[in-house]
Amino acid sequence: MAKTLIEFDLSGKPASVNGCKARKDSWKAQVQSKVMALYTGGKIGEKFTVKIFYFPHNEQYCDIDNGLKYTIDGMASVLMDNDKTVTRIITERFPKIPGASLIVPLNIAPQIAQVIKQREISKSPVYLTLVKVEEYDYNGGSLW
Repeated sequence: MAKTLIEFDLSGKPASVNGCKARKDSWKAQVQSKVMALYTGGKIGEKFTVKIFYFPHNEQYCDIDNGLKYTIDGMASVLMDNDKTVTRIITERFPKIPGASLIVPLNIAPQIAQVIKQREISKSPVYLTLVKVEEYDYNGGSLW
């Protein structure tokens, strides 16, 4: 199992490559602020994995590949010399579906449950994003 370097959640819908500059800059600043508050290590080495899970508060559409760029860019100045060192990206959207169950591997259930709980108890609808960066480890296809 790969070593987790940082794991965090963010409130708000990620900026899209199709969005305005102010929105992109705002999202990158939110990501950077969170990473700076949580990460105390040095720059990450040559290979690592980025995992991003989106939890929209409704059936709101989010093109998940568009949400990746500014999330990774927001982490870049703190975690890496260059975002070219990202070796693997895993991303998925988990829309809120009333009455539906979400089946996830047991090892990630606590993190997912915490994010879903935040989404459910929020006084206003909130779009949540869960981010995890870990050392790259060829693991034969086990992706979390």
